[in-house]
Amino acid sequence: MKLQFSDVKSPEDFYAQLRKQAAGKTFGDNLDALYDFLTTDLKGPAELIWSSYETDVKGHAELRAVRGVLLTAAKERGDLKLVWA
Repeated sequence: MKLQFSDVKSPEDFYAQLRKQAAGKTFGDNLDALYDFLTTDLKGPAELIWSSYETDVKGHAELRAVRGVLLTAAKERGDLKLVWA
């Protein structure tokens, strides 16, 4: 599964883009629920591409926290690839 993100303006925007691509899977809009989704519900192998990451996170600590969860989840499972552009 390939998940693509761009023009993410807030964590809520990230969650909305993820939900739209995640084949109807639902989860709460918080970091714990995101981690649970990535490590248990997301079928692998998966590739997450955040094409506007550098622009999106400038001055946005909450989006950097989302990135932290993505990195942690990728370490937990070997079939989740992260691409930052």
